[in-house]
Amino acid sequence: MERILKIPEFLVSQYMIKAAARYDKEGKVVNVLLRCRGGEFIIDDEVLLCAAANLNAPKEVFEALWSYQNQLIITEQILIATAENPISGHSAMRFLLSLETQDFDMAPVLAAVSKNTSEYVRGEMVRILMQHKDDDSKAILEAITAAANTQCFHSKTQIIETLLQQRGDSREVILEVLTAAANIQCYPSRAQIIGILMQQKGNSNDTILEVLIATTDIQCHHSQAQIVGILLQQKGNNDDTISKILTVAAGIKRYGHSLVENFVQGKPEFEISRDAVIVALGYWQGDADILKVLCCYFPSLSSSLKQVAPMRA
Repeated sequence: MERILKIPEFLVSQYMIKAAARYDKEGKVVNVLLRCRGGEFIIDDEVLLCAAANLNAPKEVFEALWSYQNQLIITEQILIATAENPISGHSAMRFLLSLETQDFDMAPVLAAVSKNTSEYVRGEMVRILMQHKDDDSKAILEAITAAANTQCFHSKTQIIETLLQQRGDSREVILEVLTAAANIQCYPSRAQIIGILMQQKGNSNDTILEVLIATTDIQCHHSQAQIVGILLQQKGNNDDTISKILTVAAGIKRYGHSLVENFVQGKPEFEISRDAVIVALGYWQGDADILKVLCCYFPSLSSSLKQVAPMRA
C-alpha cells in the first residue's frame, strides 16, 4: 500500500482518510496514509467523527491523527460520538481527555454514555469523565443533571455511585448532591436520585438522618420540602426516624404544615413527637387553624400543646 501511495499519479481523496478513520482495525492504515500523502488530506470534524465511530481501534486512529498533526480540536460533539462507541469508546475517551479539549458540558456527554449498549464501557466512561472533571465545581450538578435525563435506571445508579466513590460521601458532598437533585424539574427523577443516594449510603435510618442534616443546610425552602417529602415516603423508617423527619418538616417555612398534615392524613395513628410540636409552635404562630386541623389527626397533640405552651410563655 505504501508503495502505491508514493506513486504521484495515484489519486487520493478526502473520502479515503474518512473511510480509513472509520474502519482501520489497528490505526496502521491511517498512519500510512498520513505519512505518504498527509498534505492532501484535511483533518476536520468529519474525520474525527469517523474515528470516534471506529469499533476496532478508535484510540489508535486518534493517536495516528494527533501524531501527524500534533494538535486536534476536540469538541463536545466528538466526545459525544466517542461516548456512544460500545466497543472501545472508553480507551478513546481516556486518550482524548488527555489532550487539550474545548470546554464542554458534561451532561450531554454523560447522556450519550447512558445510551451506550455496553455496561462495562458505560461504567468506564463515567469514571473517566468524573475523574477529568474532578476539580470542576460544576461537576456534581452536571452529573446529577445527566443522571436525571437518563432513562436507564442502571445508568443513573452508575453515575451517582461513581460520583460518591470519587468525591466521597461526606456531609458536604451529600449536600451538593441533594441541592443539585432539588433543582431537577421532574419529580420522579428527583425522587429516584435521592433514593439511589440513600441506597449507596446504605438506606439505613442513620443515612436518613445524614440526609436530613444536609437538607437543613439547603437555603431554598421549596427544595427542603421536596427532599423531606421524599424521605417521609421511604419504606422501613422507624418511628424515631419519622419523628425526626417530621420535626425538620415542621420547621420548613411555608411548606411545613402541608408536609406534616399530608403525612398524618395517611397515618392518623402516628403519635407526633413533642419536639415536632415545639418546632411547629415556633414556625406556625399565625396558623391557629392549621393547628386545630392537626389536633384532629393527633390524639395527643392537644395535651402536648398544653405542655409546651408554658415554655413559649
